[in-house]
Amino acid sequence: MGKTTDEMNRNFSEHRNGIDSFVEMNEKAFDTEQLSVTLSRIYDDINNKRKLQGLSKLKKNKIADYGNMTEAVVYSLFNGSRSNPNRDTIIKLCFGMGLDPDTSNYLLRKCSKGEFYIRNERDCVILYFLRQFERRSAEEMLLPECNHKLRELGLEEID
Repeated sequence: MGKTTDEMNRNFSEHRNGIDSFVEMNEKAFDTEQLSVTLSRIYDDINNKRKLQGLSKLKKNKIADYGNMTEAVVYSLFNGSRSNPNRDTIIKLCFGMGLDPDTSNYLLRKCSKGEFYIRNERDCVILYFLRQFERRSAEEMLLPECNHKLRELGLEEID
């Protein structure tokens, strides 16, 4: 089993032989999977769950619709030609795919965009709506509802 993040942090704090030595010592522990591979894996997991529930496959063009994005953006994320999306693009993708908060945070972390922070009012509202996917599906298009609530509270919409 690989090293946990806590173990790596602890080792990093205690390591005194320079960054080159630390990187070499932890070479196999770094996350090197490309975003497109991660997205494809999550996409396959979603569709496997949908199949077990008797639902049709979630198509990428529908992810674009539900996440209020162009199909070109969604396809570029999945094929790897767009490897550094901004935080709101990842959030829109989460809404488009109907991802729960944990998987959404995983994607944000994967892209180095900062996980949702419950003490941030905007993040709190977004988390509330993402949590709805535990009982609802992406087809219910929660992004417009979320943006409406953000606007109502005077917060920045997901753009």
